Amino acid sequence: MFLPTLAMAIWIAWRSRDEIGELLHSLAVVCWIVANGLWMIAEFWFSDEDRYLAAPFFVAGLLLVGWYYAW
Repeated sequence: MFLPTLAMAIWIAWRSRDEIGELLHSLAVVCWIVANGLWMIAEFWFSDEDRYLAAPFFVAGLLLVGWYYAW
């Protein structure tokens, strides 16, 4: 279910591209979904220690929303 969820989040982000606030929040959701998907795949198929690969996507989502509220 990772890929359909990611596709839907990208589609929602594309549809909300006209309003910067909605776009940044939608992109943060995309980052969150990617991070959770990477974490899930790392725990299921690889070592549990590989979940650090998801951290940049969590941080990217946080920075997107933080940048919006900072400005």
